[in-house]
Amino acid sequence: MSTETHPHHPPRPEPRPSAPRSRRRRKAARIALVLIGGVACSSGCAEVGRRWGIAKDRSIAAPVTAEEMGDNRPWLARFLRPQVKASNPNPDSTLILGSNGWSLPVQTPNPEAEAALKAAGQLVEKGDLAGAEAAYAAILKKHQTKITDPDAVGVAALFAKKRIKRDWWAQEAQFQMARVQQMRGNLVKANDSYEVLMRDWPGTRHTDEVVQAEYEIAQTWLIAADPDAPAEKQAKLADRFKGKYPLLDLKGNALAVLEHVRHHDSTGPLADKAVLQIADAHYADESYEEAAIHYDQLVTNHPKSPLVQHAQIASIDSKIKSYMGPDYDSDGLEQARETIKQTMTMFPERAVSHSDNLYRTLDLINDQDAERTYKIAEHYQWTGKATAAEFYFSEIPARWPKSPWAKLAKVQLEKVAKMPRKETLPSRIMSLPGSTDPITGGGGAAGLGAMGGSPGGMNFGGANPGP
Repeated sequence: MSTETHPHHPPRPEPRPSAPRSRRRRKAARIALVLIGGVACSSGCAEVGRRWGIAKDRSIAAPVTAEEMGDNRPWLARFLRPQVKASNPNPDSTLILGSNGWSLPVQTPNPEAEAALKAAGQLVEKGDLAGAEAAYAAILKKHQTKITDPDAVGVAALFAKKRIKRDWWAQEAQFQMARVQQMRGNLVKANDSYEVLMRDWPGTRHTDEVVQAEYEIAQTWLIAADPDAPAEKQAKLADRFKGKYPLLDLKGNALAVLEHVRHHDSTGPLADKAVLQIADAHYADESYEEAAIHYDQLVTNHPKSPLVQHAQIASIDSKIKSYMGPDYDSDGLEQARETIKQTMTMFPERAVSHSDNLYRTLDLINDQDAERTYKIAEHYQWTGKATAAEFYFSEIPARWPKSPWAKLAKVQLEKVAKMPRKETLPSRIMSLPGSTDPITGGGGAAGLGAMGGSPGGMNFGGANPGP
């Protein structure tokens, strides 16, 4: 057979050589770097992602709806025609002031929906959980209506979002589907379904059951995220892909579920336990400021909870540990002092060991205050401000005579007494805009004397008196 090229056919392309081994290695290295970076970010950016997720969580704080705004047009139509305001499509809405007020949704008889829910429930009793989940999903899809905005025209219609309206039967199907997903061990899907229920039907009659179920999911995830938990309860990779555990940030997702528990039923029996677990988790991660905030929330929002005393002691410890030294802010120390006083007042019958610890903590706070005052006095001493340094050094033995800083302050007072006294002029930045500069206005004593022309010592006339 001839191998010559036919004049009417293009030449056969040469087979493409395989990529060099070095190129394949570089590609594999890039993929490995991406995976390593993703894992590193999942651990390092967990707190940032957690905060962002809570801020954007629609089940905790639902955004303003079109009915509440009174303008049901999409955002592009409102941008192009802001002066045109659409009329309220539902004047009897219970969400708008001046309507017929809030009322319970009316359950209209629907034999077909009742039969479908009953049939799905029978599948659950028979143990066919997969079939029951599919049946509830079919009911949910059948009893929802997509509503398109009639005012969206032209380009705005392309960006108009279709709103979904569901009836009472869809609410029941949503709850039962979430319960079946939890029974099947798909906790990620179950938690998402519970959140959809609470978002679309706030105040549903299943609130107590949803809160209990989400609390159980959070406990399962927290135990699995604990490195000291038994091996059989820790999260395995296969379980992550099956939906029992989230793929990334298991602990962060558990804390997000606990936030749902405390927000969905803020006065329920699990709210104080949820906020305590959130605070303990931040404390274990050494996020002491975040932990102190949640401990204080428990004390403020649940004053009758049996966990209040534990929360107050932990809050004091968190505030002490969040203090970074005399060169930083000391608000945490003052807050810890106030919390100690509240604890001593609220629990006078506390154990002797706790009392001793609180008094030792007060001594520690006083010692930190003495150190801060000593650092301030040293600063004035180094800058030649003998009067200010003498004031702060003398304050230490007067307020904290038993502190070790009191002895050091007395030694420094002897040195400050031998320092020359310098006249310190007022700072220029203390002059009000438009007023006479007390330093350069008249020069020397004349300039300073010109300050007595108005109440408070400042001359607001705006004129330069001169020498």
